[in-house]
Amino acid sequence: MNPLRSCDTTSKCFSTASVTISGEKKAQSTWLSGAYTWLSRLHNRELEDKAKEVPELKTERHKKKLNIDELEGIARLNLAEAAML
Repeated sequence: MNPLRSCDTTSKCFSTASVTISGEKKAQSTWLSGAYTWLSRLHNRELEDKAKEVPELKTERHKKKLNIDELEGIARLNLAEAAML
């Protein structure tokens, strides 16, 4: 069972753990170590997800730049055509 599911916030869990387990240093250490491991894995998973998004975002950005260049070219042609008339 995940120890953080029953807590509202991570900081509340850490403060509750350190107050309620006063004489049981080993239990406190084990719980905090488990919580840290769980949070580290969650953080690493989020970083991996964000890293997967980067190439997609770069491709999308490149397509938008190409589209802008094309539209600017059309606008320049229209201005040149209007200047000729």
